[in-house]
Amino acid sequence: MGVAVVAGAVALSVVAVPLASYDQITSDVDAVAAATVSVVSRPTDLPVNASADLVWSSPRVVRSSSAGVVSAVFAAPGVEIGCGVAVFEVDSFPVVSYCGPRPLTGAVSATSKGRDTDDFVAWLRSVGFFEGVAAPSAAQRRDAIRFWQASLGMAVDATVEPGELVWLTEPFTPTAVAVEPGVPIAPGDTVMSVAERLTSATVNITAPVADESSAGGADEAPMVFGVDTNPERVSVDTDGAIGDVASLESMLRETGLLADGLPASAAGSVRLAEPVQLATVPASSIITGGSGTCVIAVDGDARSVVPVTVLSSSVGTVFVDGELSDGTLVSVDPDRATPC
Repeated sequence: MGVAVVAGAVALSVVAVPLASYDQITSDVDAVAAATVSVVSRPTDLPVNASADLVWSSPRVVRSSSAGVVSAVFAAPGVEIGCGVAVFEVDSFPVVSYCGPRPLTGAVSATSKGRDTDDFVAWLRSVGFFEGVAAPSAAQRRDAIRFWQASLGMAVDATVEPGELVWLTEPFTPTAVAVEPGVPIAPGDTVMSVAERLTSATVNITAPVADESSAGGADEAPMVFGVDTNPERVSVDTDGAIGDVASLESMLRETGLLADGLPASAAGSVRLAEPVQLATVPASSIITGGSGTCVIAVDGDARSVVPVTVLSSSVGTVFVDGELSDGTLVSVDPDRATPC
């Protein structure tokens, strides 16, 4: 996404804007003759109306398998909880995060068998146990479970009960923690939850897109997107994706766009991250035809055709890319039949 993307957003409409507006906002233009004006270079970030398609995650709740009184809480909103760490305590014993494919439904021991045991042994292997051992023996499983329990301050009995674990599937960053010390907890109670969050956003230009013919290598200029009524901006990748979705979500929240639910899109504008200096001419000086777009440069009695690319417009003024320097005189109302 670059300067060429925004060119077509204005190319179809600039010639319809009256010249009087150009005179109003460019009082420093040197009108040396009624039929010509001087080219003036001005900064612009080439804003174009755009929208961002938004994709949100589903909310998630982590529930307890434990029963007792919560004696300590280690989880906190906004702080990631890894696999195999104490999340809270029940009756002074830690309840540990378990990132298996499913929650345990029964006890796992050195001699137990079944899906729960296979999953738990695979998880122990993923955190460093049974290295180089294809099929651990009962004694090896007992020692591994005991060592794992001891390292976390759990009861060391070589048997893991479902109530000693809280199932996460993967590292988890809660937006809310529902347990607190001194409060009883039962299986099925909510431990933590995470609200919907913005997971991806893609910018779409809402106006027509021109060909990729912008001069000077500006096609790859960094672009930014901002929502209406908010001055902040986020970077846009060349494919239109917004990488910093957390900042975009904050902008949407601050602007009040999440007050009535999670929108599927957000209106705004896309523009250059850094303004560029471009030549400006009146809209009425632009000739557009099948052979291209151009202006007529005037030097005394001589006239020459100068090809240009229209990149933006503002109240009768157009920003163009072409071989035009400050002070070059261009015809205000050229012959529209002139080939470019």
